[in-house]
Amino acid sequence: MLSLEFSKARVNAFLDEITKLKASDFPYPHSQQALILIEEVFRAFLDHVEKLDEASDPQTIRAACIAEVSGLFDYLPILGFILRSTNIRNAFETYGPVLRLCQKILGPNTKLLISSEWEYSPFTYARVTHLPNFVLIGLPAHESSNPLLLPLAGHELGHTIWADRNILSKFAQSIEKSIVDEITGGRWNDFQQLHPDTTEKSSVTDDFIVRQTWLPAADWAARQAEETFCDLIGLRIFGESYLQAFAYLLSPRLAGLRSVIYPNFRRRVSDLVNATNLSERCT
Repeated sequence: MLSLEFSKARVNAFLDEITKLKASDFPYPHSQQALILIEEVFRAFLDHVEKLDEASDPQTIRAACIAEVSGLFDYLPILGFILRSTNIRNAFETYGPVLRLCQKILGPNTKLLISSEWEYSPFTYARVTHLPNFVLIGLPAHESSNPLLLPLAGHELGHTIWADRNILSKFAQSIEKSIVDEITGGRWNDFQQLHPDTTEKSSVTDDFIVRQTWLPAADWAARQAEETFCDLIGLRIFGESYLQAFAYLLSPRLAGLRSVIYPNFRRRVSDLVNATNLSERCT
C-alpha cells in the first residue's frame, strides 16, 4: 500500500506544478492549452488511483503505480518544455510564420509550441500521446537571434510529418528486404561467422531468434531514412536557406563515431545536393 500512497503523492505534486505553471504569462494560447490537456489526463488518473485501496487486486495496484511512474517520466520533460516556451530567449517573431506553415502542411487544427532549449541542435517531440495535433519544436537558446533557426525548424517539422503520415509504413518492407538480401547475398559468409548456428538462408526471415540479430539494423535504416526525409522537407520548404542553415549547424564534421540513427554526413550533403539539382532541372 505504500507504493499506492507514494503514487498518489507524486501525481498530486505533478498536478500542483501544473497549477503553478498555468499562472504563467504565455505569449501564445497553445502552451496553456497543452497544460490543460495534460492536467485532465493526470486528474483522471488520480481519480482512478483514489478508488484503489487495501481490498484492491495487488496486480491492479502495481500496474497503476507503474503507469504513474511511466507517465511522469514522459510528461515532466514536456512541462519543462512548456515553461521554457515563455522564456524571453525565444524568437517570438518566428512563431506566427512557423504556425501558419505547420497548419498549411498538417491541417488547420495544428497547434505549435516553440521553446528555447539548452541543446546544440534543434529537436522535436513527435506525436506526444495526450497532445494530439501539437507540434513541439525546441531551438538552441544561444541562437535565438539567428535567422537560420527558421529553416532548421523545417527539418524538425519533418519529424512530425513523418509520424503523422506514417511514412515509415511505405518503406518498412523494402528496408527489411534490402537487409535480408544483403545478408543472404554477398555477406552470407560474414553473417555465418558471427552466427555459426545459422545454417539455412531461409532462417534469416523464418526464424524468430535469427530475425532479432538483424532487426536493429532495420531500425537504424528507418531512423536514417527519417532524417533524410526531414532534410528534404527542410530543403523543399526553405530552399537555399536550409542549405545555409545546414552548413552553419553541422560544419565542420565532428570527430568520433557517428550515431547509427543518422546517415553519413557526406551522404546527407550528397542527397541535398542531388535534390537541389533535381529541383532546378524540374523548374
